[in-house]
Amino acid sequence: MSRRTSSIPRSPAPRFPAWLKPRSLEAADGGRVVVLQEGGRVIGLFPGGSPDNLLWTHPAIASASTSRRLCRSESWSNLGGDRTWLSPELEFFFPRYPDTSVYAPPRTLDPGSYRLKDREQAAISLTNTASVMAYRADRCIPLRIVKTVRLAANPLGPALPRGVDYAGYSLEVTLDAPTRARAIPLVAIWNLLQLPHGGDLIIPTYTPCQPTRFFGIIPRGDLRVTERCVTYRMAAAGEQKISVPALATTGRMAYLRNEGRAARLVVRSFHPDPSGIYADAPVDRPNETGFALQACNVNSTLGAFSEMEHHAAAIGGDTGLRKRHDVSHVWGFRGPRAAVEEVMRALCGIEGCVA
Repeated sequence: MSRRTSSIPRSPAPRFPAWLKPRSLEAADGGRVVVLQEGGRVIGLFPGGSPDNLLWTHPAIASASTSRRLCRSESWSNLGGDRTWLSPELEFFFPRYPDTSVYAPPRTLDPGSYRLKDREQAAISLTNTASVMAYRADRCIPLRIVKTVRLAANPLGPALPRGVDYAGYSLEVTLDAPTRARAIPLVAIWNLLQLPHGGDLIIPTYTPCQPTRFFGIIPRGDLRVTERCVTYRMAAAGEQKISVPALATTGRMAYLRNEGRAARLVVRSFHPDPSGIYADAPVDRPNETGFALQACNVNSTLGAFSEMEHHAAAIGGDTGLRKRHDVSHVWGFRGPRAAVEEVMRALCGIEGCVA
């Protein structure tokens, strides 16, 4: 995020209930990133000093009373923002496996019990040490997740078009298993970024790639595949999910949401490893693996949001690895539609992918 001095008038800082333990990182140009200790996630991305969040958050977190009710409910408390889970999903989220009719995110993972370390050199660090039940392997495994959030410089620097505001962060996630690698099943970092519903997800690819449908029915016309790009219109009702293998993705994905003459853009940059083991798979096809990038469209009782997801290569099992370090960057922009589309093309290296 740019450190240049700025005369941008700052709006009042967005507030989250104090009991969620929010912490902020602020740049000289007015951009803000907000992290919650509760749930260990990035909850806010505010370009140019605006109070308008680029990320989707649950409406209940607007007040202390409604957020407490949400987090104390028996069902999963989906606060929103950018969270870290573990994959494969079949291993950790289906407590009656092989019966997959019950889905239950483990509470030791989300919200977990994150400890927040005081900021050092403009960073916020969160650690969750937990035991997570692996249902297919039928064993409880000890794991430690360490997350560090830092401001990320504007990747375009002075080439950022006039009128476009920016905010961004880098996310470092370390997954550590304090036991012999072969004593645990395959397990991987899984980062999920939630955004307001109704935009277009642009996925640059090295070759033509037809995404794999994980679940739901994708409406005709919502998915477009070209030689170097997949475009997914995320506006349907219900719940649908697609995946792209590590071999095909360039490690970038962009979510563009038009608002009249203005637009919002959120880009995630990560590092796929085609030689790594990616163990996540569709529920009905558990041997169909290798997926590094996923996109989930949700407009249901869970809320209305679009998810940009990526997996790191796994540790455990036959990998012989006990530790994995994943680094990704999230860059957020808002401004005139034509200028924001120019930013998208510059960062994703593609033409003709805007729906």
